[in-house]
Amino acid sequence: MTSNQHPSHKSTPQGLAKFLPKTISAASWMSPTKWAEQAIEAELSKRVDSISSKHVLGELDLPPETIHHKIIADDGGEIHVVELGSGPPIVLLHGVILSVATWPYQIKELSKTHRVIALDQRGHGRSKPGIEGISLDRLARDLIEVMDSLNIRDSIVIGHSMGGMVTMTGVTRYKKELLGRIAAMVLVATSADPLVRAPGLPIVVNLLSPGINTFFHLISGRNALANIKPLRYIAARIILGGKPAPGNIEFAEQLITAASAQILTHLWSQLLLFDASKELPLVELPTKVLVGDSDLLTPPWHSIRMVQAIAGSELIRFPGCGHMIMFERHKEMNKIILDFAKQVYGTSAKGNGTVAKRSISNKRSSK
Repeated sequence: MTSNQHPSHKSTPQGLAKFLPKTISAASWMSPTKWAEQAIEAELSKRVDSISSKHVLGELDLPPETIHHKIIADDGGEIHVVELGSGPPIVLLHGVILSVATWPYQIKELSKTHRVIALDQRGHGRSKPGIEGISLDRLARDLIEVMDSLNIRDSIVIGHSMGGMVTMTGVTRYKKELLGRIAAMVLVATSADPLVRAPGLPIVVNLLSPGINTFFHLISGRNALANIKPLRYIAARIILGGKPAPGNIEFAEQLITAASAQILTHLWSQLLLFDASKELPLVELPTKVLVGDSDLLTPPWHSIRMVQAIAGSELIRFPGCGHMIMFERHKEMNKIILDFAKQVYGTSAKGNGTVAKRSISNKRSSK
């Protein structure tokens, strides 16, 4: 065959000969990790509209005077914030794949005497990620920007699960930025060190990341947790205690229906490897640590280690309770928070302003 002759197509069909090089090139570029990362942006942009239903959000029973803010972060991210009540501020940070819908019992009850602010953390609920993407460090900086934008000072921050990790990231890495912003914290069903203890865990996580990211992409793209009732039920039972009330199972299923596993492609490895144990002994904030004795995701030993690390902190355990203390034991939890607030603020505590005057506010961070 001379140099200007074409190869025979007897062994390779003409269409395949043209298609194969492009396919191989695309496959080498579109790794499972990159595929999942690109898919999450499209999925999240769609879910902002699709979860606006009050039924799915679990906001049916939030008072109509609840105020909604949209804080524009310095990287273009949009943070949805709800606010209700006046008085000393309490800030609520939800766990991974959840939203402000996690807190209806706390928002309604605590707002009777406090200014309650709850965030949809970026990528969750009605919030959107910016150009910096989604990480625990970025979520902590979002918290700082929200506090700056809404003039929140001397607050009690309540962080559930991932929200607790965000709180600990903030108070250990950004002490200067949060000076005067946080007076105390309540860490709920969370951990300050790796969720799994195993030698060489970071190496294993790195090796497994492409496959696990692709898995989370697939189950979210097919809405497996939302559309397959047995899976939804199993997921709800995993996060609840041993004998949950039917209403709690239904509420947990609602939260799972509104969630997207896509967000886990960004956060699962960070949550698994999170470790603030060396920095926690330097934290000098009044702290309550709450944990359910039947918590399968963050078992009590995580909370015991946190209390051992934070001077003056107190551990409160809930027998038979799982990972979702905020609604499994909402009456007891609310009382604990209100009693704690009295200790933190005292009778001479000053309120932190009143709620915003507009029902919708679009505020850009000053940073």
